[in-house]
Amino acid sequence: MLDLARLKTVNETLGYITGNSMIEQAALRVQAQLAASPELRGARAARIGGGTLVVLWPHAQAAAVEAWWGRMQVSMAAPVHCSGHRIDANLVAGLAQSEPEADLPVETLMRNAEVALNAAKRGKLSHVWYDPGLEAARLGHLSLISDLRQAVAETQLQMWLQPKFDLASGKAVGAEALVRWQHPQRGFVSPAEFVPFAEQTGYISMLTRWMVEQALQTLARWEADVADLYIAVNISTHDLRSAEFRSVVAALIERHGVDPARLRLEVVESGLMDDPQASIAELCALRDMGIGLSIDDFGTGYSSLAYLQTLPVSELKIDRSFVQNIDTSETGQRLFKAMVDMGKGMGLGITAEGVETEAERSTILGLGCEVMQGYLGSRPLHGAALHAWLQAQRGELDLKL
Repeated sequence: MLDLARLKTVNETLGYITGNSMIEQAALRVQAQLAASPELRGARAARIGGGTLVVLWPHAQAAAVEAWWGRMQVSMAAPVHCSGHRIDANLVAGLAQSEPEADLPVETLMRNAEVALNAAKRGKLSHVWYDPGLEAARLGHLSLISDLRQAVAETQLQMWLQPKFDLASGKAVGAEALVRWQHPQRGFVSPAEFVPFAEQTGYISMLTRWMVEQALQTLARWEADVADLYIAVNISTHDLRSAEFRSVVAALIERHGVDPARLRLEVVESGLMDDPQASIAELCALRDMGIGLSIDDFGTGYSSLAYLQTLPVSELKIDRSFVQNIDTSETGQRLFKAMVDMGKGMGLGITAEGVETEAERSTILGLGCEVMQGYLGSRPLHGAALHAWLQAQRGELDLKL
């Protein structure tokens, strides 16, 4: 089972005619590679909806399918020409096979392939073969999601804070809120395990509301001593699509009596491109409430610059992949500098994520970056460690790097 990535974005930005043309062009490339693979004689391909194609290989060996998929990836590397546009198309594959001793019906094979396809998408992989272990992992994740509502009610969740620092002065300027889950039976559960499934099932809205309220409660407690610090909370595209999200945030701000400028909401760049027009409208409304807005993981989402310049955000957070070992990479420095200059040209603040060494800090400071976040400044803090850090802020806000 093959799925054409970013079709929704193409449909919304360039129109359905262009989207359909992209599907047709991708299907022609699939057919061409099948025709050029005599070891896969008898293969049949069909579109089953949207940008999803199904290919059936009678009596094919897994190695032959793997070889075909490699050639398919090479074929898809060339841009697709659709309605006068050059588009980078990308296929993701979920593969399943029927063993000789178990002749599975086509319906079961398609289901298995879909499970594998979803696993490939979650793992950001080009393809995944179906394995029964995927079912166990899927059921385990579903069990976690069913426990999540109870986790919110019983305060199993924790909000950790990772401080952010001004590069020039070393002063703390705010912190990013990070969710942690201490499950009563499973122990610590990584956000990488439950957050993606929460997004897929819609439970992410409940999680985001809990995090926003925790941040506002914390900001209210800080009012007397560290009122100059803000807290940033990550939100998902599901939150931006919710008709209730804006009113929920407004009600929470009013309840806790916090200046909305001390709350910052971060949304990942790739998420903004899922539905850019709706995202812009919702972000404008949040900005008009006085809330600061950031694009998180900037540089990883392939966003359109035309849309980027219309986003009502105040900060770009450059992804840590552009920061690691930047002190030894001239190419990396040029790329980082280009992103900094572009952001500043649009009047945005610039934060670098994942700064871990003094050499990285010194380099990004020289390239014009303003704020850093990462282990060099501080690891995420909670409980006694967070209390000790806040005590230090009450006395002297300077961080001695």
